[in-house]
Amino acid sequence: IGEYCRTHKLWLHVDGAHGASALLSTRHRDLLRGLKLADSVIWDGHKLLYMPATVSAVLFRSAQDSYLAFAQDASYLFQGGNHEIETYNVSYRTLECTKRMMALKLWTAFSLYGVEGLATLVDEAFAKAQIFAGMLQAHPDFELLMMPQTNIVCFRHLVKEVSGEESNRHQADLRKKIVEGGQFHLTQVELHGKLWLRTTLMNPFTQQEHLQALMDCIVSA
Repeated sequence: IGEYCRTHKLWLHVDGAHGASALLSTRHRDLLRGLKLADSVIWDGHKLLYMPATVSAVLFRSAQDSYLAFAQDASYLFQGGNHEIETYNVSYRTLECTKRMMALKLWTAFSLYGVEGLATLVDEAFAKAQIFAGMLQAHPDFELLMMPQTNIVCFRHLVKEVSGEESNRHQADLRKKIVEGGQFHLTQVELHGKLWLRTTLMNPFTQQEHLQALMDCIVSA
């Protein structure tokens, strides 16, 4: 896709909000091969980099493109004509004009843990997802959507002689009951008319017994 876009002079934007953090991992960065061909990439630090909410960035191949994309016309803010050095005024390249110093949080994390430390967190989250997927596959009461490529696992709880819309309602009701119980948190997603339960494994201290407890909670709900 990247080569095609470059050949035909098309802008290639990659939504790497969740998965771009795999670049830090020598084990998983191959999943993102070709990313270097993108003209822009979105990368959310508040996901797999464990940053606070709102820490997110749009990365541009060309720095100048960031100014062109978010340029605003407001004479009380921007005088133009090289009135000031744009590099020091983020108002020239953001919609918010004034914003939190989110990059400082990211810099602090890399300074404290380094690339290898953050990569270890990514590897651990991905590995936990593989373990959980295997547990679901081995249990007759669950259906796995697909083997996860990241730390997100989608699955369904199976009930004999229940299918179609009735099964979808069962997943939704089950999720509501689990969440209201307060012990676990699940989300849901619809794909091709089927509703799936969705879990995102983040906590590096999550153990297999916690995953088993989630499955037991679902079965007994």
